[in-house]
Amino acid sequence: MQQQGINMNVMRFMASGKVGLLLMSILSGIYLSFTFGNQDPWFGMMELMKRSFFMQLSMFLFSLHFISKSTYSMMNFNMKRAGSAILFLSLAFIISGVLFSVIFAAMEKHRMNVSDRTDKGLGLVSLDLDIPGEVLIVGEEESFMINKVDAVIDDNGKHLRLKPFPFIRTSSGYGFINDAGLSPHIDVTIEGQSIVLQRLDVLPPDKSISVPVLTDYSIGVGFAADREIKKGRLTALHYNLQDPAYRIVVTRNDEGILDEVIQDNMSKEQSDILVKIGPTEQWVEIVFVRSRAVLILYMGIIGLFMGMLLYPVELYYRLRA
Repeated sequence: MQQQGINMNVMRFMASGKVGLLLMSILSGIYLSFTFGNQDPWFGMMELMKRSFFMQLSMFLFSLHFISKSTYSMMNFNMKRAGSAILFLSLAFIISGVLFSVIFAAMEKHRMNVSDRTDKGLGLVSLDLDIPGEVLIVGEEESFMINKVDAVIDDNGKHLRLKPFPFIRTSSGYGFINDAGLSPHIDVTIEGQSIVLQRLDVLPPDKSISVPVLTDYSIGVGFAADREIKKGRLTALHYNLQDPAYRIVVTRNDEGILDEVIQDNMSKEQSDILVKIGPTEQWVEIVFVRSRAVLILYMGIIGLFMGMLLYPVELYYRLRA
């Protein structure tokens, strides 16, 4: 009886809202920390889950939190608690599915243009990318969004349509779209050596990236605004993504050598540096995951929808009580 009382106290503690809020704060803080860097936050968390015991423990405890809450609801199982029990259990399945998929999975990431192929023979047949033709960014407010992205890949003669969700089963594992964007095709010649830059992540338009090349050199790339609009204290930058211009900055040991705004199919030359810009390209980043634990994730998602359907029934019984 004493052991049973201890188990109940542990379960009550794990199911408490304070524990859930603490774990949610930890995971949210980790996610937000990646947004300040150049790495994609979601993929950064996936990589951290692979190697960080603290991250794995946090995810495990978060899953255990929802299992405890589900167990509490199921101890006196009836229609009054069916929605909550299934919802909590489904959330535990989703978190466990993500954790085990990352730890025990082989994950590949491919950034591709149309007609590119992976080393395993999967080819990108078509890409449907809906990006606003004109973007107005006011101050530091982030208003840019990709409206739609889906892609068709050739998997050994079979055409499969990929989207950000749901995951699609392919010969290389479960595939989904992780990112997409526009990029200039840049051919730079420095001291007689040619460097090609493509499939660069330069969206949203007010973002710029720096790519190290050769020894001591780096190339900064970003969209150039075609006009600046001022109204009172506010300043807005207008970007034309249908006919884009790019600001290219070449530095050596942090000293600026070339700083030019260049449009598609144009070139600039200065001293021993030649920069050529080809047509703007669309690219998509596809992730393939090999893991049986993805099935746990799908079970959780299906259960989540079932719980959402049953939850109104639970509310009905609670209001009648």
